[in-house]
Amino acid sequence: MPAADKSNFRLDINALRAFAVLAVIAYHFDILGFPGGFVGVDVFFVISGFLITSQIQQSLIEGRFSFANFFTSRLRRIVPALAVMCFVILIFGWFYVLPSEYISHTKTAFQALFFGSNYAFGKTEGGGGYFDAVQTSVSPFLHTWSLSIEGQFYLILPFVWVLIYKLWNKRQEHLVFALLVIALTYFAYDTTQHTEQSFYSLPVRAWEFLVGASLVVLPVSLKRIFKSNLVANLSSAAGLICIFASVYFLNNTLLWPSAWTLLPVVGAVLVLLGQDASNTRWLIGNWLVQRIGDMSYSLYLWHWPLIVFAKYFANALSIEISVTITSVILLTTTALSYFSWRYVEKPVREKRTFWTNKKIVAAFVMIVFVFWSVWRTVAIGEGFANRFGGQIDPKVFVGMLKPPVYGATCIDDQRAPVNKDFAKVCQLHDDKSLKTEVLVWGDSHMHHYYPAFRKAAKELTMNGYFFTRGGCHATLLNETPWHRYSHPHESQFCIDFNAHIHNQYLSNPQIKTVVLGRKWFDGESVYQTIDLVKTLTKLDKKVVLIGAIPKPNINVLEVLLKRKAINLEPQQNITLAREKMAYLDGIDDYVKQQLATEIAEGKVIWVQAMDYFCTATDCSLVKDGINNYWDASHITEAKALEFTEEFKRALRN
Repeated sequence: MPAADKSNFRLDINALRAFAVLAVIAYHFDILGFPGGFVGVDVFFVISGFLITSQIQQSLIEGRFSFANFFTSRLRRIVPALAVMCFVILIFGWFYVLPSEYISHTKTAFQALFFGSNYAFGKTEGGGGYFDAVQTSVSPFLHTWSLSIEGQFYLILPFVWVLIYKLWNKRQEHLVFALLVIALTYFAYDTTQHTEQSFYSLPVRAWEFLVGASLVVLPVSLKRIFKSNLVANLSSAAGLICIFASVYFLNNTLLWPSAWTLLPVVGAVLVLLGQDASNTRWLIGNWLVQRIGDMSYSLYLWHWPLIVFAKYFANALSIEISVTITSVILLTTTALSYFSWRYVEKPVREKRTFWTNKKIVAAFVMIVFVFWSVWRTVAIGEGFANRFGGQIDPKVFVGMLKPPVYGATCIDDQRAPVNKDFAKVCQLHDDKSLKTEVLVWGDSHMHHYYPAFRKAAKELTMNGYFFTRGGCHATLLNETPWHRYSHPHESQFCIDFNAHIHNQYLSNPQIKTVVLGRKWFDGESVYQTIDLVKTLTKLDKKVVLIGAIPKPNINVLEVLLKRKAINLEPQQNITLAREKMAYLDGIDDYVKQQLATEIAEGKVIWVQAMDYFCTATDCSLVKDGINNYWDASHITEAKALEFTEEFKRALRN
């Protein structure tokens, strides 16, 4: 992504940078007409593979290649502007960002500067992966994942390339294309085993860099073909069409990277092959396009943190990001990017008599150490909640913001194998001598009702099992749950969890009632739940089925706490329009329709959970200063306890 040396400067490469960064920015700003703007990063990867390999190859041919010079040149290009961005974010965050988030930010800043943030995000962004992370816009460092992948590629490439050049010079192109085939094969395999980590993985992305690298060793006869004005014109035009089509027609509902990734990658290759094309020179050589290309690295660095912090304040103020606000952010991005390019990138790159290689390496080591020290200090200080004048209790802010009742006791770790000792601890009544007549079963959206079921069981002098697992709704035996998983084994762990309940508990004639609760969303999982309920009723089990609750478009507790952090009073009431929950009302209606006979016969008791939150027009997220939610989807203990009487009636019937 950083700019190239003037000696290697090509208008087409600079223009590709401009188009790529504009696509990414437009996608992140959610500008209409750019649903596939994320492909800009794939274009960057091809450019990097081609450009860096070209520089290594030329240095080897001229006998002047040096590993030390290569690595310091990469640090010179990437680190200064990145370090400044990280520094500004952490300074800003000190005054406004909540302690738990600030701990995360300091850690990710260090990881970004050490070129490891891609794997960090792959492990922490949860079920939705990158695209969901863009929507939630929590981390101002999310975009550094691609810089980390590039850094890792730069670390490996010179050793491999020099080895091939020195030992197999005459067969260099064959070995490079063999590596490309291997990388493509692994990529193709990964698309069949895809997890959310794949997006952030260098092995999965390696083929994109190698496609660019392979252009360096194309046979002379093939290169000669593209010297033809006609072929160059066709190639350049076709390449731009591929890239623009990718940006316009692709979107984030697609598996990515996937076979669709070939479209922008091939587009970038065709533009690079048609470098001297005359028919696209009016666009590629355009003054504005070239200036954007010059500043592309800084534009990429600064646009995302500004979006994140704009959403942070909009979230706290409960306002929408308007066209006016978007325009201000874009102008601010441009201004900061210009200053970053003009006063950080250029001086370090051009003033080599002052910024010697030794100084660059020393500065890099010092920067990494400083950011590591900041992270560890902030982590030990639990985010320094006293930054906010005692308004914020660190115990509330550090970690997952969960009330004490939501411990690990009765919810199984979704990333670990099944805990088969659940039955010893996960019972509704403290008196274990009582018969276990009830089985409560579901995902984390069943788990948040735990206080209500405990209270109901105590008042009814009734006992039962309470089995829940995050991201794992109840299904029939050996049925694959329909859910998006970030961990490669989560799906199988969930199948094992449900199988354990089927095999060990549902066959128990003592269990008379099964209570099912879950996070409701459109798709195959709705049919899975209906099938399970029908099967349970045929086994003479009474089923209590809990319907959907409103899904906030915000993290409710964080909104209130962010307002405190910026010296605003928490809102006493936060509501959502009922019409925004129409899809959940539709799911409720469909499920009740499909189970109408069982409900009428009393075999199924339906709990209309939505009624506890909503009127005909609005749904309450906060009411009279009391939170109904402790995050973006799970309800508080106080709200859960409102269901106690309904659960008592359902369990008694």
